[in-house]
Amino acid sequence: MCLFGLMSLITFLNIIRGNETNDISGILKFVFKQGSFVPPSGLKYFKTVDTNHYISFLPIFLSDCRIYYLFVAMRKLIRSVCSSIINCRIHILTIFITYCLTCCIGIIMVHNGNKFALSYRDKIVGRALSTSKTSINYQRGNNFSAVMTDFAGNLFFGAVPQTLMGIGIIVPYFTVSKQGWVGGIVSVNSEHESRFKNIRSTFYYFFVLLLQFMPYSLAIGAGIKFGIDFYNYNKIQGWSLWKYKIQKTWLKDLGYVYLLVIPLFFIASCFEFLSAWNV
Repeated sequence: MCLFGLMSLITFLNIIRGNETNDISGILKFVFKQGSFVPPSGLKYFKTVDTNHYISFLPIFLSDCRIYYLFVAMRKLIRSVCSSIINCRIHILTIFITYCLTCCIGIIMVHNGNKFALSYRDKIVGRALSTSKTSINYQRGNNFSAVMTDFAGNLFFGAVPQTLMGIGIIVPYFTVSKQGWVGGIVSVNSEHESRFKNIRSTFYYFFVLLLQFMPYSLAIGAGIKFGIDFYNYNKIQGWSLWKYKIQKTWLKDLGYVYLLVIPLFFIASCFEFLSAWNV
């Protein structure tokens, strides 16, 4: 199969070059000269029939070109995701800082015995235990179901709406502030005892928060960047409803950021409900 694929490729390239030669060294020179492919280090090289030339050769590439094109596509996708995140980095960072600051405020309040914070903590936790599908599944031992419902809730009912709120630019900062504060006040248990009593529970608490804050910051920060670009681009149009325009690059940035947001939310839910550190 590999030999057949190699001969087919040689024949095809011969047709492109417009000659009849079957000299494999010439063919391979043509392949690597035309493209930007550089075989990774550590792979085997082979000596062609023409002893005057030594050509880097990747057998897997020639036997199955899909591997190479998949590698190129993945590299291009990763670059696009990184580029989109860089474009939104300031807004992502401000959202993440807001989460951290408001979370610290919540932690300080409950650890100092603030009655409002403690009563609000009991209220939201009690409601979640009785009505949340995630909590109910977890209490019944259906951990994977809890993971999926938590993942779907964070993505579709948490991140997506706040991304859309980014059109309002400052609006998400209010919802983020509340989210971060709630994350802080749950740092005590139902008996109002600190969850920082040992290294294991402390690590679990802060790592879960980090895994949640990261995708939320990415999603919301990208939404705010979209809102700012939308405002700057359309303000010259006089804000006439029928003249509003949306650039494709803004939507691409959102899409590429969400390619990272989605798996991060799933990882966060898996660690929260499947980790042995959850005590």
